[in-house]
Amino acid sequence: MQFTTVAVLLAAATSAFASVIPEKRSPSGTCPPIYDYSPTTFLSDDSDCNVFYICDHSGPVKFNCPAGLHFSPTTWVCDFPNRAGCKHYY
Repeated sequence: MQFTTVAVLLAAATSAFASVIPEKRSPSGTCPPIYDYSPTTFLSDDSDCNVFYICDHSGPVKFNCPAGLHFSPTTWVCDFPNRAGCKHYY
């Protein structure tokens, strides 16, 4: 009986903590190889219009647009949401 009670409490605690852990976000696309000396590569986020990544030699580096702005994957700048063209809604 005690084992069942402990198992139920452990399962409840695990699910409660799992909802607190933020989901892992990732860029849409990949950075070029480190030996590629092409211009700076910008990547949008898969699920957040406010987040974008700039590729450097260690991989994608996460940045946030200022409050109220979205990253535009076509112009590579933070812009007003109606002009940014972000397709992700959160």
